[in-house]
Amino acid sequence: MLGRVSRPVKVAKDLLLIRVGVLLIAVSAKIAVPMWPVPITTGTFAVLGLAAAYGPRLGLATIALYLVCGALGVDVFAGSTLLST
Repeated sequence: MLGRVSRPVKVAKDLLLIRVGVLLIAVSAKIAVPMWPVPITTGTFAVLGLAAAYGPRLGLATIALYLVCGALGVDVFAGSTLLST
């Protein structure tokens, strides 16, 4: 039973990965790559990278929590007021 991880440990690990993923997407959404005519953000690459790394279950949970944070008013989306002057 050396390779088995208890359920509470797995849940705690998954919750930590989800929080880190939301933080990564939020920070990446603020970084704009200047392109013409529309600049893009690195949030797109963060979402794709997390989806590839996390898989469908954790990836969906991460994006869902990111959207819930934005809906609750947390400043996580691109073009929001956090870095505006």
